[in-house]
Amino acid sequence: MRKTILLVVAILCLGLAAAGPAAAQASPVIQDLVIQIWPEYDQPAALVIYDFRVAQESLPATIKIRVPQNGDIFAVAKSTSQGLMNEPYEPPVLEGEYDVLTLNISEAVFYRVEYYAPLERNGIMRLYRLNWPGDYAVGTLQVLVQKAVGARNLQTLPALSELPGPDGFIYAQGEFKDLPAGEAFNLTLQYEKDDERLSAADQPPAAMPGIEQAQGSTMSLTQALPYLAGGLGLILVVGSLFLYWQSGRNRQARREAPRKRHTVATRQPDGQVYCSQCGKRAADSDRFCRDCGARLRRD
Repeated sequence: MRKTILLVVAILCLGLAAAGPAAAQASPVIQDLVIQIWPEYDQPAALVIYDFRVAQESLPATIKIRVPQNGDIFAVAKSTSQGLMNEPYEPPVLEGEYDVLTLNISEAVFYRVEYYAPLERNGIMRLYRLNWPGDYAVGTLQVLVQKAVGARNLQTLPALSELPGPDGFIYAQGEFKDLPAGEAFNLTLQYEKDDERLSAADQPPAAMPGIEQAQGSTMSLTQALPYLAGGLGLILVVGSLFLYWQSGRNRQARREAPRKRHTVATRQPDGQVYCSQCGKRAADSDRFCRDCGARLRRD
C-alpha cells in the first residue's frame, strides 16, 4: 500500500513538472510596446497610441487591450507593406473600469490601438494619468509624450527626457525594460497652457523626400538655384492642371499641409467617402485607406 502511494505521488510530481513550462508559456509576451500620448493634438483631449508587437514564440495569440471606459476608441490597425491597414477585432466588452477589445494576432508585426481620453483641466493647468494595466510581460517599453503647442513646464512622472522629434515637435521620451506580467505601468503628465490651440493646426509641412541626404551636400545655394527654379515651375504647372481637373468635376479645391497620421477623408455630394491622400473611395467603417494606408479622419 505504501509503495502504491509513493508511486502515485511520483507520477503526480512528474506531471506537474512537465506541465510547469507549458503553463509558464501560456500567457503571450509582448516583445516591443510603444506608448505615445499627444495632448491637444487635433482634439481638446489626449490622443493615446499603443503600438505593440507580440514575440514570435507566443504566436498565434489572443491579445486583450484595455481602454479606459471614458476613452473613445478611434482606430485599430496593423502594419503592412502598404502602411497601416484596418484590423478586425471583437467589439469592446465592459469589464470594470475598462472597455476590453480582443485581437487575434498571427504575425510578429506591429499592431496599433488609438483612443482619445479626456484631460483634467484647472485653469491653465492640464493633467493626464495613463495606466497600462500590465496584463502581459513586456520586453521593451518606449514612452513618448508630445509637447503640445504653447505648452509650458511639462512635467512627467516618471521623469522623461525632452528631445526634438523628426516631425518638428518636442517629445518627452523614456525607455523601460523587462516589465513582468501583472505589473502596471503608470505615467502622469502635467503642463501649463494659456490657449485652446490644437497642435495639428501648427504642424509643419512634411520634409521633401531626400531632404535628409541633401543636408550633407556641399552644393551652394547659387548652384542650386536653377534646380529650385525648375522644380518650382514644374510644381506650378502640375498644380494648375490639378486645379483645372478638379474644377471640371465641380469639386472645391482643398489644400492642407501633409500630416503624419491624421489624413482627412472627404465626403462627396454622392455620399461616398474618399481618401484625400490617393483619392480612393473608402467604406463608412474604414479608419485607414485600404489602398494607400493613410489614416482617415472624418470631416
